[in-house]
Amino acid sequence: MENTSTAELNQPFYSPESMRQILQTASDMRTDLDKALEIYICTGLRLSEGLALQFEDVIWPLRAIVLPAHRSKTLTKRVIPLTGRCFELLQYMRKKYSKPIPFNHDTLTKDFKPLARRTGDPGTIHSLRATTLAYLKDFGGINDFCSEIMLGHHNVRDGHPEYSVDYTTPSFRESL
Repeated sequence: MENTSTAELNQPFYSPESMRQILQTASDMRTDLDKALEIYICTGLRLSEGLALQFEDVIWPLRAIVLPAHRSKTLTKRVIPLTGRCFELLQYMRKKYSKPIPFNHDTLTKDFKPLARRTGDPGTIHSLRATTLAYLKDFGGINDFCSEIMLGHHNVRDGHPEYSVDYTTPSFRESL
């Protein structure tokens, strides 16, 4: 878990090395837990949104998730483009389960705590959402429009200072 200064990042996020460690340990811990966590990282979904996600929300030919407004914290419909890896994960989960994240809230949160502690951080699954945003910002893939459509934030910085990242700082770049 990368904890930079408040000026750089107000919401903790996981470095790629920490994410690899979490996903490897998760795969040893519970069948397909690593895949579920990776879907969270790829999509930036909130915990409750991922748990409520249905395969019908995936527009397979467009490689996107359309999250209905009634299942979004902000009560707005969101469109989440899928990376190739996330698309593969969702296809895999569809063959085995009735929904993309086949765990309940208690199982996910209980299993995630020791995974996070092994990286030296007592973070929560919500930190995966911050990780998504940090990675998108670093690769230039986020602006206010993308933030509103994909993550449900109306503005990347205004109103959500906990996600404001100065991604030009050396410590942020070094963590990726």
